[in-house]
Amino acid sequence: MTHPRRTGLRLVALTVLLLATAAACGTPVADDRPAATAGPPTSAGAPSPDASAPPGGGAPSGAADRTILDARFDDVTEGPVTPTSFRREVGKATPREADYDAMTYERDPDGRVFVRTRLAAGRILARNDAPGDGNVLVVPLKEQDHDAACVTYDVRFSTGFEWSAGGKLPGLLGVAPGVSPGVPTGGGSTDRGWSGRVMWLGPSLSRTVRESGLPDLATTYLYHPGQAGRYGDDLYWGRGFADGVWHQVRQCYVLNTLGNADGVLDAWLDGIPVLHREDLVYRTDPDVHVTHLDWSVFRGGDTDQWAAGSDGDVDLADLRVTVP
Repeated sequence: MTHPRRTGLRLVALTVLLLATAAACGTPVADDRPAATAGPPTSAGAPSPDASAPPGGGAPSGAADRTILDARFDDVTEGPVTPTSFRREVGKATPREADYDAMTYERDPDGRVFVRTRLAAGRILARNDAPGDGNVLVVPLKEQDHDAACVTYDVRFSTGFEWSAGGKLPGLLGVAPGVSPGVPTGGGSTDRGWSGRVMWLGPSLSRTVRESGLPDLATTYLYHPGQAGRYGDDLYWGRGFADGVWHQVRQCYVLNTLGNADGVLDAWLDGIPVLHREDLVYRTDPDVHVTHLDWSVFRGGDTDQWAAGSDGDVDLADLRVTVP
């Protein structure tokens, strides 16, 4: 399926402070970001913003693709998420129990099982000092030699969720052998790696969100060698999330051929194409491929301005990684 190329998209380089949190597979980081001052988040060829767009419908399924990670949680027991259960259902993330605090398996009335992360009032991941500050779980993919992959999952924010300044959601990343997957984040080097998580941005620090008229805006938060500044690029989707309902997120990455700015990034929200780029540089090193899932759910930023005044839940379900 071909989507119109988004033109006039402004890349917003936002300041980030590095945080190390212990993880067996690498060093996840939380990012500090100032108030955005960029122009309108939509661009020619992009859908009009509509935070109330109904969930469902789904992005193109990629029926010919092959699934290499399939986390549906159908057989888990409701209750706290443990390192053992997460490793069994998703992959080999950190074994530290503290890295799974405030995560539980829950079940909807229709029987659907999901992972809930409780984000506590007044807490951000950067302090990493108590349950409720969020989680970063980096999972190595079983196959790490692919140059194209998609990640798809369903996400729901609790009713009345306070968007505050914003926070992170899962995406894929890639690093060369021997490089920590935490390196191409938090202002780190992109010489031998890239990362492409999702963000929600709220109005409290972002003029762009306030001027959009929406309660929040979604972006791809991309670290790559071709980025405009040290701290990655925000690629705006022109749409936001609604609280209290399930949304489907899908991102597909095709790495560039070496020496060319021809990398591709596509994103869909509830089956609606929201981003298409085909001029990206993901790598300058031939050893860089798509290697990890970055399961990030946290607020921040690493200043108290990113915290919320009330508790909120972020639910994730039906996460899949596919390759051509």
